[in-house]
Amino acid sequence: MKVNIAGFNIDKELIDKLNSPLATPELISASYARISRSNKSIEELRKEAMKELEKARKTNTNIIFAMGHSSVAEHSVFNIDLIGISRALTELIQRSRIASFTEKSQRYVTFSKDYVVPAEFANRPKLKQPYKKLMDELFAEYELSFNALNELYKKQKPELKTRERECLAKEDARYILPLSTKTQMGMTINARSLENLLRRLSKSPLKEAAELKELLYTKVSAIAPSLIRYIDNDDYTGKVDLEKVGFTGFLQQELPWVKELDLENKVRVINLPTNADDTILASIIYQQGE
Repeated sequence: MKVNIAGFNIDKELIDKLNSPLATPELISASYARISRSNKSIEELRKEAMKELEKARKTNTNIIFAMGHSSVAEHSVFNIDLIGISRALTELIQRSRIASFTEKSQRYVTFSKDYVVPAEFANRPKLKQPYKKLMDELFAEYELSFNALNELYKKQKPELKTRERECLAKEDARYILPLSTKTQMGMTINARSLENLLRRLSKSPLKEAAELKELLYTKVSAIAPSLIRYIDNDDYTGKVDLEKVGFTGFLQQELPWVKELDLENKVRVINLPTNADDTILASIIYQQGE
């Protein structure tokens, strides 16, 4: 038995000091992609990938996209700082469950007044001004509530340490904060999941989501151009067509022949699993997921 550490996450500033075009996760994906079709050792495959970067990129393109072995892209992982995004956008991002996130917590950190003003309001002062006024009022109320709760818990829970008491006050006061509150988040995500995330961002009506999509793609494609390709709305992934669902219900109620069907006598269940509901729900979740 033999175990090698083929790579690990290090800070981008350290990678930059290498000053080498070979400092890209594409080499890992390219070498691992050949494991299933080569008699060579993994060590040899990795050395070959490092000798010819463009050939390694071509391997990724052929195997991931032409042959459809998308899982190969999962060997390439990115650590991404997301700074100054709204809480609303974090909820959309975190639907990508095959990824890891650590977000600035409203339970442990006191938030100062800083919120996203939607780009949609740029030329709409009649909406922008009331919006900003409301946000300012919410942050002012948040600060008042935190201070009031902190004083209240001093009296009600004298046994708590200062840090514990303040965290409890923050936890209760945070419900006042709007979803436009700016936050930050560290994200660790593989190339395949990132591609799925970019498509999800494409479907969002928020301009903030569109801006994030472009920034992510620009940053990642500069490092690993062979791993990310299909980033636009595919009109399917994760989509629930509520209009069609509603129309189907309408047909069931309104079409005469549906009412005339003698379903009780003409349809007979011959086999039914005990966990049918769980199976159906799992199928729906899988179909609408990624």
